[in-house]
Amino acid sequence: PLDDNPPAPPEQMVTATRPKLDENAVDSPADLMQLHANAATAFEMVGDDRRALVHERRRAVIRERLARLAAHVASLTHTIRHELDTTRAERDRIVTLHAELEREHDRLAALNSALTAQIEENQRLHDELKEQSYRDALTGLHNRRYLYERGPQLLQASLLQAVPLCLAMIDLDHFKRLNDAHGHVVGDRVLVALGKLVREGLREGD
Repeated sequence: PLDDNPPAPPEQMVTATRPKLDENAVDSPADLMQLHANAATAFEMVGDDRRALVHERRRAVIRERLARLAAHVASLTHTIRHELDTTRAERDRIVTLHAELEREHDRLAALNSALTAQIEENQRLHDELKEQSYRDALTGLHNRRYLYERGPQLLQASLLQAVPLCLAMIDLDHFKRLNDAHGHVVGDRVLVALGKLVREGLREGD
């Protein structure tokens, strides 16, 4: 039986293809490549090899552009990934350095605290030793070294402030006889008792 809808002549196929060659009507370069491929096929069917070659070349140009674009995108992707990896590595290094800095800060703070405590202890010991060097070990009274250091200062302050200054000297009668008769241990006890009486009878500034 005869076909009710016989195929269109090649000339009609070309004519039908031409409206589709509007490059602005396609959505993507791949669709444009397909459009030129269809046009090239249609022109080949009607024996127009020149136009078929034109469309084939256009399709090849688009394919080459797409290949270059894909290579450029791949290169950009590689570059971005490399920079991202570098940034992450730098971030991790900074985080590690920050943690090390925090530990070092804590260590230095602990050392500083210990050093401050040691300085305070050294100062206390220095003051204590200095005070001991100014006092008689037996009686606890200030000794001659203290008098030689503080005496000129007290005299100068008395002259500047017009405040009377008194220097008292105490002599123990027959102290040698006491030592000879009862020994130096008893003599030391007498000196300790005398020192206690002197300290109790004087004001703090005397």
